[in-house]
Amino acid sequence: MAKDINKKEIDEKKKKEDKMQSIFFIAMMVLCVAGIGFLAFRSALKKDNNSDESSNKSEMITPVSIDYTFYSKNLDMDGKIIGINARDYVELPDWTTVELESAAISREETPINNEDGQKKSTRNAILKNAKVKSYPEAYLNDLKKQFEVTYEHERQMLHDIYKQVGKERYTTVYEYLDVKNQEEYEAFIQKSAEEEASLRLIMQAILEEYSLNNSMEYGEDYCKARGLEVNSFIEKYGLNYYRQCCIEYAVLDYTFSVLLNK
Repeated sequence: MAKDINKKEIDEKKKKEDKMQSIFFIAMMVLCVAGIGFLAFRSALKKDNNSDESSNKSEMITPVSIDYTFYSKNLDMDGKIIGINARDYVELPDWTTVELESAAISREETPINNEDGQKKSTRNAILKNAKVKSYPEAYLNDLKKQFEVTYEHERQMLHDIYKQVGKERYTTVYEYLDVKNQEEYEAFIQKSAEEEASLRLIMQAILEEYSLNNSMEYGEDYCKARGLEVNSFIEKYGLNYYRQCCIEYAVLDYTFSVLLNK
């Protein structure tokens, strides 16, 4: 019985980790971590609100500014993955058999993401029914490197925030990702890269299959849903990654209005 309880606890923990690491948007990941860090800081500061030292330390905190333009490294000027035909890697579904499900916002979802239910449900339907047959090796390896850098930056950011209030947290990336060793760390990075690659390959495959127009205006909607300013987003992540985000919203709109709204 004890083994069953432990297994259930482990399964529940893994489910939570999987949900957290369903990385539909790399940019969103950074914002979520920043929000968590802010709340953690406020919580710690509240506990020490009678300490002058804590008050002084709070004034020392400065915003973390990181150049993430390496997200554009593997993309062309249209936001497509360089050197591939996405349709070679993706099997698209028979759209007449695909059903939309409700995508209401749950309590666990960050309030930063104001994306409407239509886009959420359309994305869920696409990812559930399209199949990635394989991954471009070079692209997947580059994504793994990107996640290694990103997770380390996020760890450092939270570590510094906690340190300001005398807490020692997230001293290693293992602690931040809640993994025990290098093997688990590599598996975590691999999973993150495959999820991101799956999303981008599927979206690009649909764009190419139906010759969709990838308007820059789609990126404005993408940023607006996340409370981001377009120029700042482009400056931080690069124009090519911005265009890749445009691809995603172009595909979501087309898939809903033409393929699934039947």
